Amino acid sequence: MTEIPPPLPQQPDSDAEALRRPTTSAAELARIAAQRPDLHPAIAAHPSCYPDLAAWITAQANTAQPASAQQVADTQ
Repeated sequence: MTEIPPPLPQQPDSDAEALRRPTTSAAELARIAAQRPDLHPAIAAHPSCYPDLAAWITAQANTAQPASAQQVADTQ
């Protein structure tokens, strides 16, 4: 019989971990938002999410063209 190898250990998701910390900075949230659209809902709910970033996240849901990280950072 063929043995099934054990599952590989999952790598920690540092971006998701950052969203669990209420002390994560607005600049870090902007960086994560630019790179991780899958985390947009959690970013928008974060206490450090500033209004322009929340608006940008909402706009991304309505468009197929994501902005660059620099464009997000420039809104701060």
